Amino acid sequence: MLSIACLSKITSGLSKITSGLLINQMVKSPYDEYGCCISCGYTWCETLNECIRVWETYCESLDGH
Repeated sequence: MLSIACLSKITSGLSKITSGLLINQMVKSPYDEYGCCISCGYTWCETLNECIRVWETYCESLDGH
């Protein structure tokens, strides 16, 4: 049978792991490797060498994707 002290340590450890996972998810950048804001709908266009929204600007290098 586990003691209360042992259960407390296990619970505390699980709480730290869960908190760490949540913090990791919250601090993820909304920007891709090119600096385009993914959550804003921007995608990198190689042809134009800039971030675009595909429904606003045509990008030849994204044609067919």
